[in-house]
Amino acid sequence: GRSDPLRYYLLRTGKLNTDSPFSSESLKSCYNNELVGNLGNLISRVFKKYSPEEIAAIPEVDKLDDPDLQSKLSFYTERSDQFFQQFQYGQVADVSMDILSAANRYISKIEPWKFTNARDNYHVAGQIACILKKVSSNLSPIIPESSDLINSILRGTQSLPLNGGLFPRLSIANKSTPG
Repeated sequence: GRSDPLRYYLLRTGKLNTDSPFSSESLKSCYNNELVGNLGNLISRVFKKYSPEEIAAIPEVDKLDDPDLQSKLSFYTERSDQFFQQFQYGQVADVSMDILSAANRYISKIEPWKFTNARDNYHVAGQIACILKKVSSNLSPIIPESSDLINSILRGTQSLPLNGGLFPRLSIANKSTPG
């Protein structure tokens, strides 16, 4: 099985040089809320309507149109670089979730699915791709397989929807141990 959910959880919640509590319930909740609900949901909402060729042709964006989102992205880039230099991977994950939440709120606010001009909708996809490239790069040491998959989607070498979703929901069965 993929090790990304466990790696993400341990690096997200763990502290260097100290013991960290672990429970399968909190692993499931952290993964489902953050990777499935935040990151996976954003990718699905914005890109599932496009073919891989269309996604590959999305023009590169240097600056976001929305000043608030651009300022959040600049803050994110600066903070995540600092946290990486200090090996604070949990903080990198934390600020990554913040910018992804902001991107999801932006999509909910502007409702690109209501645009009558397909080019405007495509332009929004370019804005979100810009954010996802930075987040994917920053999360690659934490969730390497998932980051590779996100990059493949953005390059147009992996089509959507993926069977079971980009991040299949984690369900942890309570296994009783034989007495």
